[in-house]
Amino acid sequence: MHPNLRLLICRSGFLLFALLPTLVVGGWIIRRGMPEYVLAQQAEWERELSQRLGLSVTVSRLAYPHPGVARLSGVQLANPETGEVVATVREVEVTQNGDTFAVELSQPTLHVDQLAHVGRTLHERLLQNASASGMSCELVAADVTLQSPTSAITLPELLGVFGQAPTGDPAIDLEFSLVAGADSSQRGTLSIVRNRGVRPPETRWQLDTAGAPLPCSLAAEAIPELRKLGRDAQFAGAAVWVLTSGGLHGEVTGRLTDVDLDALVSEQLLHQLSGRAVVTLQPARMEKGQLQELRGSLQAMDGWISPSLLVAAGEHLGLELRPDLPLDSPRPIPFRQMSLGFLLSDRTLQLTGDCDATRPGVALANAAGPIAEVPPNHVTASVSLLRTLLPESDWQVPATRQTGTLASFLPVPDLTPEVTAQRSAHTPTRLGPASTSAEGPVVRQPR
Repeated sequence: MHPNLRLLICRSGFLLFALLPTLVVGGWIIRRGMPEYVLAQQAEWERELSQRLGLSVTVSRLAYPHPGVARLSGVQLANPETGEVVATVREVEVTQNGDTFAVELSQPTLHVDQLAHVGRTLHERLLQNASASGMSCELVAADVTLQSPTSAITLPELLGVFGQAPTGDPAIDLEFSLVAGADSSQRGTLSIVRNRGVRPPETRWQLDTAGAPLPCSLAAEAIPELRKLGRDAQFAGAAVWVLTSGGLHGEVTGRLTDVDLDALVSEQLLHQLSGRAVVTLQPARMEKGQLQELRGSLQAMDGWISPSLLVAAGEHLGLELRPDLPLDSPRPIPFRQMSLGFLLSDRTLQLTGDCDATRPGVALANAAGPIAEVPPNHVTASVSLLRTLLPESDWQVPATRQTGTLASFLPVPDLTPEVTAQRSAHTPTRLGPASTSAEGPVVRQPR
């Protein structure tokens, strides 16, 4: 081969296979570093995430530290209609490997009052409109803060997987812990599966707190009735529920602590009942949005009860009251302990009293002795509970504003006009713990 031809071939090879690729890669790197290109890529990320999540997403800074890895800093998610901030994340790192995405969140903060909106939006975008493409996403989040207007709770670790259930239906599986370094047996789980095998499709939710108490306020936006348990109420246990075209089906087993009886009774009904209670559910079962079975117990200490509620309990539930009680007085009666076991079915209600191990049947007691006792082998109609809680048919129309949910929730027939127990002339107020002093009861205004 002629030397000049050989030299030309070598130079051409150098230009084609060495210099040109170097120039292309260098130009690509320079272009990617230009502010215009970075801003365009950042805007594209914001559009894509907003479309997928159904929320307005903004990103403060975008970087590509490694091939196939995107790092988004200062991420904010907002309600697209109101502009209210739903969540903020200090840093998000997204790694793509084929159809699988790995997402790492650093210090995300989720506003609890927006949980209901977020849940509905993600349910629609990720489950109802999910395709059968087989795409999956793995989520790892550290130091997750659930922020409410009055308090905050931090989950040290949150793990999640979005993909398909063994049936092929779209599913979301979450694991969370309240203690740093918790193993898998100490982590709570939340599983959400969209069942497309039925018509219309249904979504099954399954929660297990692994014994850790979760604030009921986390779900108060989605289930407003939980507010009636008080701001400090917590739940530990397991729950399964399915929202169908015929109503809510589900089962709850667990323990409710720090239940505020003032918020549950005094602020909702015309009776008064105060104190902090622990409610055990073993279990509570619902079908078509109505209780079918409720088994468990209620225990409270150092509270107050209105005479009208005692009279109604004696008249409709068959409780035996101590003869010397001042039932004609508008003043509430202090109690030291309340302990009730209950079994509520579609037709009957059975009660037991457990205040005194040596004297079965005592449901309510103070320092002077039993206040109310449950007769042996107690059984009454389930409608008696509603009659006890709603005094006088003359008051049922205004009371229904606060108790409509109660009437539709309990497994009882429709209300009929009927005069029930005498009602107290005293306007319900929040009451402090019982005192042994001679002074009157401490009264506190509704929160």
